[in-house]
Amino acid sequence: MKSLVIDGSNLLFRAYWVAESKPKFINSNGNWTGPVYLFLKSLKSLQDKFKPNETYLCWDKKINYPSTNYRKQLAPETYKQNRNSELANKVHEQFDVIEPWLKLLGIKQMYPWNLEADDIISWLVKEKCTSSTIVSVDKDMLQLVDAHTDFYNPISKKLITIENFEEEMGVRVEHYTNYKALLGDKSDNIDGVDGYGVVKSKRLVVDGYDGICKVLSEEDKKKLDHNIEMINLLGSYHKEIGEVECYQKQYEELKTLNADIKAFEAKCHETEFYSFLKDLNSWKESFTRSQTLSDLISKLN
Repeated sequence: MKSLVIDGSNLLFRAYWVAESKPKFINSNGNWTGPVYLFLKSLKSLQDKFKPNETYLCWDKKINYPSTNYRKQLAPETYKQNRNSELANKVHEQFDVIEPWLKLLGIKQMYPWNLEADDIISWLVKEKCTSSTIVSVDKDMLQLVDAHTDFYNPISKKLITIENFEEEMGVRVEHYTNYKALLGDKSDNIDGVDGYGVVKSKRLVVDGYDGICKVLSEEDKKKLDHNIEMINLLGSYHKEIGEVECYQKQYEELKTLNADIKAFEAKCHETEFYSFLKDLNSWKESFTRSQTLSDLISKLN
């Protein structure tokens, strides 16, 4: 079964940013509909490109709120403290608007217990999906690429697979976490090891973790270990009590979720998404393709 696994918050931020840059369309109810309109259009484009049997959309919104997690505990003063909180709050206001649309389209939305969308994505592709494509611009996700998992960047339009990984990224996938730990991650406010840029890091990681440690000072080794623990997504979901149980419960509950195109049509009328209504058959095909096939197989059996 082919699964599409989307970083929801990432997609929402991009839709909001583009909507903000355009003239604001306000419908007759006085609602600004740009972000949800662009979000749904992007989602349909991904459905049409990859034609998945199922689609998971993973959010950062925690079920166990308020709470903290091990990454925040490791770096309470710095982790993600470079984010624009005012912008984030404005973007997250759109979440409540978008969530019901996704249910009508049969999109399986999942939420972390204490962790983040990245950890749910890791759990899905490593524990549940037999063949998957991750959609995100977050390069941390690249460490999850394997023979059954690809990574698609919707901005660069590049699909990274196990076959082209080294050619595209300059390192082998098994060295990628150490490579990122040396460089750090500006988007999450994680400083790299001083003196190690892209070229030097690419040369060093081929020697593996032990080889890297041989040339680092004790202080730099501590920073490397700290960064690896912050960045590593492989098995990260086991580091919080209740996390896996939370994912599993949602996973089971979502198994029977199907698109409701009639309700989607009614919501398009309500929201005045007339361009969607003109193309309703295409929306139906994009979001019911897999359930139509499942129904056919069920009847044949």
